[in-house]
Amino acid sequence: MGKIKNMLIDVEETLRDCLDQHGMTNQQALAHIENKFGSMGREHANDTLKKWNEGIVEGVEDLFGDPDTMERGDTMVISDKPFRR
Repeated sequence: MGKIKNMLIDVEETLRDCLDQHGMTNQQALAHIENKFGSMGREHANDTLKKWNEGIVEGVEDLFGDPDTMERGDTMVISDKPFRR
């Protein structure tokens, strides 16, 4: 692999480590990555965060529908626990 591709893989691993192991916020992780890998690393980490967030939003929309159109997703969640008031 090329040097740039290896660096981008290191950026993603560092991003996961910052968020999961060190409890950093997104902004703290981006600042750490910029210090370690430079502006190209920060830009890649920021793009990676956006992709992760888009995936989360799509998953929520699949479960509960799109709030902008009020269309319901295909997935329905059913609980076997009784409803309590």
